[in-house]
Amino acid sequence: MNPRIIRLHPKTFDRLARSRREAERNGAYRVATRIHAVLLNCEERTSGEIAAILQAPRSKVSEWLATYAAHGVDGLLEGYRSGRPGALSEAQRVTLADMGVRQIRGC
Repeated sequence: MNPRIIRLHPKTFDRLARSRREAERNGAYRVATRIHAVLLNCEERTSGEIAAILQAPRSKVSEWLATYAAHGVDGLLEGYRSGRPGALSEAQRVTLADMGVRQIRGC
């Protein structure tokens, strides 16, 4: 099996390195770790090597790399969740929110 290697343009590499440092300064260590995994992979390290360096499960490292390949840096940010989009329309969301407010007021 060939390892997944993400090729980055030098400017993209620099931008990601800056984003990683900024995430660390802001206390977003999980995001910084995910970005670090992409940077290490660009240096042709395997997911097993990256997992050892970052002390993370290899399966998670592989998942982060796949997410970056599919969604870019937005996929590495906190709060991003892949999966089925919500089925409620905006009007249904508003109605549901209104119902919750009424129930709280009625207590």
